[in-house]
Amino acid sequence: MKWIGPTISLILVLQLSLDCYAQYKNDLARKDLYGNVKSMEQWIYIMQSHDTSVEFDSLLSHSLTHFNDKGFIEELARYDKNELLSIEKFTYDSAYNLLESNEYNTDGSLFLHITYKLDRYGFVNEMIFDRSLQKHYDHSRNLIDMEFERYYRELYSRIAYVNDHMGNIIEEEYFRPDGSSSHKLMHDYDYRGNLTETKFYNNNGRNSWKRIYKYKRNSVPFQSKLFISNRLAMISDFAYEFDREGNWMRKTEIRTLEDNILTQDLEDGSILIIRKFTYY
Repeated sequence: MKWIGPTISLILVLQLSLDCYAQYKNDLARKDLYGNVKSMEQWIYIMQSHDTSVEFDSLLSHSLTHFNDKGFIEELARYDKNELLSIEKFTYDSAYNLLESNEYNTDGSLFLHITYKLDRYGFVNEMIFDRSLQKHYDHSRNLIDMEFERYYRELYSRIAYVNDHMGNIIEEEYFRPDGSSSHKLMHDYDYRGNLTETKFYNNNGRNSWKRIYKYKRNSVPFQSKLFISNRLAMISDFAYEFDREGNWMRKTEIRTLEDNILTQDLEDGSILIIRKFTYY
């Protein structure tokens, strides 16, 4: 199977990271959402063709996020092929500082617990994952024997963040349960706080790839370039459709691969993200 990016599930990694770069006053601002959003449902599709009018080829991700009237995430539902997979609930203190989140299976049993730590400015600088229950399940949430525990030994159990004075995450490092580093991401921004570059470093400190983003006048990129081992590997062009509040409802990424050995495992189709909003 071809990569969908330079690392496994890079699309989801970058999507989540783009949401986490700036830790603003609430989650709506952090996700660059406008208006009093109540919920956001999102579908991410892999398209094997550049013709995005064709039938969807593969549903990569499906989620439904609920916000409270203060703009903070209360609940995140994840789906597998449109079937509910889990529900994650978030806990805050009286000042809406994020304390913890708990992800539950559809039967109500706890799957994953995450604890958040804050720096002196109130920005998240550490996430700690308790995977003691998670290791008993496979990817479809079926109970399995203990042999699968070896897989979870390689998963990160802690993420350490370094933030700038604006709350933008400039460094995030992922650690395995034994304390060793799994990988690290470094981020750069322009004067408006837009992400301009992400660099990925493997566990031996080598810069494996980087992605550079270009903007016009708004806060959504119109193009990105992916470099692997300092050689251009892929150019992505983005197109958007917006609703009346100014939130994009449809985002298309058209990928063009360079003709070199570094791109042989990259997916050269398109990525389509569809979002549906409700408002208070």
